[in-house]
Amino acid sequence: MTPEGHLDVILPYAESILFQKAALEKKLYPEKITYVHSKAGRPVERSLMRLGLTEKTLIEDSLTIHDVNQPDKYSDSYVGLTKDFYLFM
Repeated sequence: MTPEGHLDVILPYAESILFQKAALEKKLYPEKITYVHSKAGRPVERSLMRLGLTEKTLIEDSLTIHDVNQPDKYSDSYVGLTKDFYLFM
């Protein structure tokens, strides 16, 4: 990896904690972590992590897959993130 490069991974939440610890031992530093919930109020199910070779201020945010008011509908943020990968959302 180049000094400006980064590594992006998607992991189950529990494994992401272990992965982050292992990555720090190899001098890979988290730059951004997005915590993914299936529905609002549910526990974190996945972590989207971006790691790099230089320490930066960590950006953390969350993403909810299903709309709060309409559980059978995807949230606007999820559609925005995945729309290029699906024909019908």
